[in-house]
Amino acid sequence: MAKVGKWVHNNIKYNINYTGRSEVKAIDVYNFKEGACEHFTKLYNALLYSLGYKVLFISGFAFEKKKLLWRRGWTCLVSD
Repeated sequence: MAKVGKWVHNNIKYNINYTGRSEVKAIDVYNFKEGACEHFTKLYNALLYSLGYKVLFISGFAFEKKKLLWRRGWTCLVSD
């Protein structure tokens, strides 16, 4: 899992212009090599799923001093 995360981190460029664009799919992130936080998570989850891991996409929002900053995405690993 760590190697997959490192690959995503090293090969995908953060682009703030993708923020809030939920229509962007993992394959788009892989092909264009850019996205925002939630897109990094979509790609990470897709790669983990392809390796046999059960994962969930958790979405939420980041706040600072009650001010909405942006949408965020997290990976949740599901165990039996």
